[in-house]
Amino acid sequence: MTKEERQALKLRELYCDPKTYPHESLILEGDLLVEFKSPQLSSQAPSSSVESEGYGDWDDWDQLFPEKGEKTSPPPTKDEATSKQVGIYSDNADLQEDQASLFQSDDDTEEEDLEDRVASTDEEYQELVEVQQRKLLPKLTDSEIRQAAEENVKSTVIRDDVVEDEDGVSVQEFLQLTDSTLPRSNSDESSQDLEHQKMRRRSQADSGVEPARLCLGMKVSRDYEKQTITLSTPALIEAMVKDLEEQGHISAKTVAKQRPMSGTRLEELQEKAEALDEKSYPYRSVVGICLHLSRTTRPDIALAVSELSRYVTCYGQQHIKAANWLALYLKGTVDLGITYHGDLPDRLRNKMITFSDADWAGDMQARKSRSGYIMQMNLGPTEWYTKGQTIMATSSCMSETTAAVEAAKAIVSTRSLLFELGYRQPGSSRLYVDNEATVLNANGTNQSKRSKHFQIRTELLRVFTDLGRLHVFKIDTDLNISDLHTKPLLGTKFTEMRDMMMGIVPDVNMLHYS
Repeated sequence: MTKEERQALKLRELYCDPKTYPHESLILEGDLLVEFKSPQLSSQAPSSSVESEGYGDWDDWDQLFPEKGEKTSPPPTKDEATSKQVGIYSDNADLQEDQASLFQSDDDTEEEDLEDRVASTDEEYQELVEVQQRKLLPKLTDSEIRQAAEENVKSTVIRDDVVEDEDGVSVQEFLQLTDSTLPRSNSDESSQDLEHQKMRRRSQADSGVEPARLCLGMKVSRDYEKQTITLSTPALIEAMVKDLEEQGHISAKTVAKQRPMSGTRLEELQEKAEALDEKSYPYRSVVGICLHLSRTTRPDIALAVSELSRYVTCYGQQHIKAANWLALYLKGTVDLGITYHGDLPDRLRNKMITFSDADWAGDMQARKSRSGYIMQMNLGPTEWYTKGQTIMATSSCMSETTAAVEAAKAIVSTRSLLFELGYRQPGSSRLYVDNEATVLNANGTNQSKRSKHFQIRTELLRVFTDLGRLHVFKIDTDLNISDLHTKPLLGTKFTEMRDMMMGIVPDVNMLHYS
């Protein structure tokens, strides 16, 4: 685009805007404004004065186009100026300021044209970054660049609205500049980190939004090198622990616990008069917060919360001690969360795997069992369940079958949801249980005489197996991570199971258990 064409374009943008200068007619011939009639300015500058002024003189032409150091085209003759009625209303002060700003020449038009382009290749993107760097380097001091590098401002967010700071440097340009001026080395680790940064920048540019850092109170952490996403809730845990410390229920110097339950079974109060109220201890508030944690990012405390919630209407000192124990465990594991992995082989990527278990007659008072299951995708938990069974199981096979049926219903519903989302599960989904009789009943055809009283549950597993929805496999008890949701584990076994269940220490060999 030539200089004259740009000036003509600026004229059209100024005078053709009806909001700024409402007009009746506008005539442009070539690069010159031939006729411009405005009701707003007609009373100030009649056409006779405009025609008398004209622009036949060379000095007037320089005043209109004050370009220095450039050759301009010859001015129009007197006849041409008279016939075309060239004129600009000089009586209006605002109009003169707009005209003066319009015709100020730019020093480097090549950089303007380059900035208007959209980078479609890496070379063009690098060229754009160099242009921004040349423009903004004089405006930033060394200390500012060093401070930005320390804060790891390495991403570029492309948005329609560009926010500028007090110095006139836009946030987008500053991020691009900082990304280009960060110190780099020739090591392999730095090269890999740079590649991850480029991948992140391009993904943000494609989507036009910044990756989420907070979702429904959950902190979203990304590790681009390991290709993992971690969900945690440190703010909620810290707020709950701080309230308990301020109220004097727990001490700030108390050592954190290594597991959520002490191993002692809770019992109902023998005397209702010994029950405490909410003024003595915020039992319901603590249980409510922990319940939210157990349903979002902390499946490791699901069993403890389930036990505590049974006594919210009538609790005593033993229940308060159990609640404080759980709070101290959360205090020591504030940053713990569930982790999903992206760098997986094809046999595990987006593959749904479920573990089921039951604690036969674990309730020492009612002698009822407890069911539990954990569902994983990309080696991270997506759904978990722990609940006491409502029926009286007469055998371990019956309790395990009851728990397996609950897991099977969750598998079928999740497969339908994943199919609608575009993540179809090829083949049958795996369901691991640690009871041999349950595996034989689910994969067999004959009905045992000792399992007639829960035949409906057994037949349901067989129907899902015949339809190809799932397949039941036997797994060793030490590898069944759903054991966390049926009984309190002690020692290092709890830590190992927890890290495996929450994806902290993933087990990539889980498909080879059977």
